[in-house]
Amino acid sequence: MNTTEKTPQTKFKRVLVFENTERLKNIVEQIKPHKPYLNALKESYELLEIGDFTNDKYIELITKGTLITERRYKEFLNSELEKLGVKSSVLKGNLLNESDDSLDNLKESLKALKSFRVKQSSFDEQLPPLKLESITYANIGWVFYVSNESREAISEMHCKTYLESEDEQKLYESINAIAKAYDKFLDDSKALLNLDFRFDGLGALKQYIDDPIVMRKHDKNYNKKTLIRNEWLLSFIRYNKKQ
Repeated sequence: MNTTEKTPQTKFKRVLVFENTERLKNIVEQIKPHKPYLNALKESYELLEIGDFTNDKYIELITKGTLITERRYKEFLNSELEKLGVKSSVLKGNLLNESDDSLDNLKESLKALKSFRVKQSSFDEQLPPLKLESITYANIGWVFYVSNESREAISEMHCKTYLESEDEQKLYESINAIAKAYDKFLDDSKALLNLDFRFDGLGALKQYIDDPIVMRKHDKNYNKKTLIRNEWLLSFIRYNKKQ
């Protein structure tokens, strides 16, 4: 029995055609106005005296809020009161209530950081905001920064343009061919035309061609390719040669 074997289709490997490094730089630089809020969060945490502020603690705060920190802080205070021999539940309660100010300070710092937005001029390119998850705290050096891993993730999301299929690649190549053909037209026409003053660029080409896209708007059955209006184009060239 004959069986028809299907040829396995190879998956299209996407092609990087453009990477906007200036856009990446501008997104990453949004960390600068964030730093006062980031440092305020760090200082608020350190005032609790429950250990060093680390990148793990930073990620915990921005992703899970202050609940875990609050529990850790309460456990720390109870442990310290036990060491001091404080047994009165009333006294313990009063001391623990007084500690709420430090936690409130941490909560306010976190709220301010999360609600902060970098102001952008309406005349500038509108950039995506730098996510707090893209920021890292250096345990050695004690600074906030955007790691190379985060930069690459930002670039992939917001700064790189890929061709994702064979159809996209064909279209991209066709558009490049149009651009190269137009450049050749400009070079070839230098000896004949003063284009700077008598030709309005690509938009003017519609005077000298029948555009299938435009024609199909009026006639759905139109199936011809682009046609040059020879008499118009030649008269244009000859007219300009005489000037």
